Amino acid sequence: MTIYHIDITNGMMTYDYAPTPKTTNEHHAPNAKQYFEHRGKTKPNAIMVKGWPFKKIYLTHGTDENGQAVAWN
Repeated sequence: MTIYHIDITNGMMTYDYAPTPKTTNEHHAPNAKQYFEHRGKTKPNAIMVKGWPFKKIYLTHGTDENGQAVAWN
């Protein structure tokens, strides 16, 4: 499983691969719910996207026009 960090500036997305954090099971990356719970946050609603190596993104900061997000593939 790959986790992506996404930067959104004026509606344009760029992404980079994120280091894969581990859950309590050392062999599996966390899913979206676990990722946000570990940070003390509630999982936000997914935003569907097309033409990227991921199908949906989850905002961590800002808006879908100017913000930061994460995604899983």
